[in-house]
Amino acid sequence: DHLLRIEQALAELQSPRWPEAFGKLDIAKMQRGEVLYKQNCGSCHGLLEAEDITSKLPLIEQPSEQGPNDPKGFVYLQPLFSKKTRAKDFDKNLNPSPEFIGTDPTMACNALLHKVASGYLEGEKNVVGFVPSPSNDRFADRAVTTDLLRILIQRDVLANKTKSLSAIAENQIVAAGERLAKFTYVVSSYALSGQNAADAFEPLRDQLKNCAEHLADARALAPETPLPVYKSRPLNGIWATAPYIHNGSVPTLYDLLLPQKERPASFGYFDGEMDVVKGGLKDASSYPTAFIFNTYDKDGRAIIGNWNGGHEYGTGLDHEEKLDLVEYLKSL
Repeated sequence: DHLLRIEQALAELQSPRWPEAFGKLDIAKMQRGEVLYKQNCGSCHGLLEAEDITSKLPLIEQPSEQGPNDPKGFVYLQPLFSKKTRAKDFDKNLNPSPEFIGTDPTMACNALLHKVASGYLEGEKNVVGFVPSPSNDRFADRAVTTDLLRILIQRDVLANKTKSLSAIAENQIVAAGERLAKFTYVVSSYALSGQNAADAFEPLRDQLKNCAEHLADARALAPETPLPVYKSRPLNGIWATAPYIHNGSVPTLYDLLLPQKERPASFGYFDGEMDVVKGGLKDASSYPTAFIFNTYDKDGRAIIGNWNGGHEYGTGLDHEEKLDLVEYLKSL
């Protein structure tokens, strides 16, 4: 009951507006930035009225489904890589296709591959009830997390056949469970080690190769297996959500508009002081007790989960144009 009340309270919250205490927004810069937003951001990040908290946002799988001038908000499901990607495509680079966003893959790959102890489900068949699984393999001592959750939910529904649970089963488990089953039932044989990396990006390539191989195995048996994706949401209140990218590896909006080689390789958290010009957090590395976020480890290798590359949209803008775009983003 308490969790439900918390969720209901959160559902009433609106995105925060830029406070005048940080300085008034420059209208001319905002207007120029709005044009740049439509050219560089609008096809993936739909606009949403800040006061309209009841909007139902459609999920889209291609940016072309909504135009940059479409006033309606949407959530673009940005694929980690394309359907045609093969594991060997990652042997030498991190950008095997134009559809590849290039951000750190760890969160999406973990959703696909993460395993935990099977517990009392060890030895049980990976199939039950509402959703026919394409695999009847028995769970080993460790299994894919989402597969175990699917089985537990289905068992609970079958054991408690109330009207409400039946409705959930009909509307959600059949719809989402099949996708989860197809997405997670194959256990990849590719071992992710990340040890003894020959260059800075070998750990990241290993992560992606593992993810791509697992997905290829699943698609061979279930062609409609969905791609691992990140959500590109409307950017209302984005100024208040630093640091940026899904893993918090970029301190300001301005830094996100820089090519990945020019973004800060490390920065410090201390008291959350805002950089009101660049739109984000001021670097607090000079504070003795600050937490330092590092993109590379002491041996110069990219840290899996902390990579700050990818999402290279708007990086071709000049300095003043980037500041105009940041000014518009503050206004959302």
